[in-house]
Amino acid sequence: MSDQELKMLIKESVREVLEEERVAQQEIERLIKGVARSSGKSKKIFPGEIIKIHVLPTKKLTQPLEAVLETDDGGYIVRTVDLPLYAYGDDPIEAIQNLKYEIESLYADLMEDDNFSEEWLNCKHFLKKIISEE
Repeated sequence: MSDQELKMLIKESVREVLEEERVAQQEIERLIKGVARSSGKSKKIFPGEIIKIHVLPTKKLTQPLEAVLETDDGGYIVRTVDLPLYAYGDDPIEAIQNLKYEIESLYADLMEDDNFSEEWLNCKHFLKKIISEE
């Protein structure tokens, strides 16, 4: 590969990363609006509120994944509706971001083989259906 081709490849990779960051920032802003309700200057999170996750850290979803946000001793727990996954964070955004990483980690683990219980194979099938590899 020539230096020119390598430079072009690097530029394209940087563009893709910047686009993913832009999409992630839009998702965070959308989540802030969707999760927090404004009352004057204070924001309140409503326990049990359904959040729709549209994008993961490095993968896209073909359909939104629903999660429920709950408060927990000064922090937040978020859990998926369709998968047995939970994540914790000091604020709602951190909890949601941690859940996104958990979803991707589970997906990677499940794609390794089919030596799982029926429950996990069902999760694998569900994730294969909603995660886009593009």
